[in-house]
Amino acid sequence: MYGQSPAIFRKSNIEVIFFPRIEFNLDIKGRKELKYRIVEREEQTFYGKTTGVIAEYDAKTIQNLYEEVRKDGSIDFIINHSNGKELYYGIFEPIFEKNKYTEKGKYYILGTTPREDFVEVKLPKCQWACFHLPNKKQSDILKLGNNIYDKWLPNSEYYLVSRYSELEIYYENDCEICIPVQ
Repeated sequence: MYGQSPAIFRKSNIEVIFFPRIEFNLDIKGRKELKYRIVEREEQTFYGKTTGVIAEYDAKTIQNLYEEVRKDGSIDFIINHSNGKELYYGIFEPIFEKNKYTEKGKYYILGTTPREDFVEVKLPKCQWACFHLPNKKQSDILKLGNNIYDKWLPNSEYYLVSRYSELEIYYENDCEICIPVQ
């Protein structure tokens, strides 16, 4: 192959080319099913705390907000005044400038009971695609969100109502991510 005998290669410092074995790997993606339901929700008013304006995927600031509401007792107030099923809500409200999406928004941790130090958020009547997650881990919530937007939405019969907020509903041991659709 190289025009030299093996003995010459062993005696000299000649550079040779190695051709690794060709391997074929089949990588199948999208193996996990997404459990969802379509729900019509009436207009609702929520009350709670916000991060203020953040980049869309600023998970650290959102995590800091959760730590803050645990420390100051806001989350306990929200849960104690819940309906016993839907304990609290997370909402990402997108920000538009001159009718263009900015990849910025505000994240809220909310309940249904007002309090003096809470902000008010109104969600309009809308149809929602709600995806179940059997836990409340932030990493799993982010993965589910990516699967919803990258896999489910482009292949579904639904369209995102982009001006409306994304809604997270937290139950005792699990949660749902709900996106506004038509």
